[in-house]
Amino acid sequence: MTPFVTRCALAGGLATTLLLAIALTASGWAYDADQKALRITYGSTLAEQLAASAIDPLLANEALRLTSLTQEMSQLSGVAWAALYDLDGRRLAGGEGAPAQAPEANGATRFQAPLIFGREALGRAVVALPALSAERRGPTATLAVAGGLIVLLTLLSALVGQRVERRLRQLR
Repeated sequence: MTPFVTRCALAGGLATTLLLAIALTASGWAYDADQKALRITYGSTLAEQLAASAIDPLLANEALRLTSLTQEMSQLSGVAWAALYDLDGRRLAGGEGAPAQAPEANGATRFQAPLIFGREALGRAVVALPALSAERRGPTATLAVAGGLIVLLTLLSALVGQRVERRLRQLR
């Protein structure tokens, strides 16, 4: 092998590494965007479901059933707390961790749906999801490690290629 061939192999390896790094980064961003969209759909759907389920017990003034509904919703996977609030923002019923006053929905961790019977608003249902943690960013860290390993292996193959090239020159 000539020095030119070794340099071409190294350049090809580094170019491949760069392309893989770009592809891995793009897939990480796509994954994050998909997770955010799923999270928004999940939170909104749970808030709407809680609001629909709470109308009958609210009209019947069944506080125990309302509390049971919110506690069951709070026990679902990926839910921090769930609560029902009146029109003034006071909590009617809520799972563990629900604030006494209704927080504003932010579309990222808190979602709400109105409690409506006929044409009359009775309050709102609020569902809170936990904030994203470091474990949610796992694929990004995995992709970074994979990219680093690719760079390391490319440099290692270049070194091995140079050694083989030197020995071949000595044998000639």
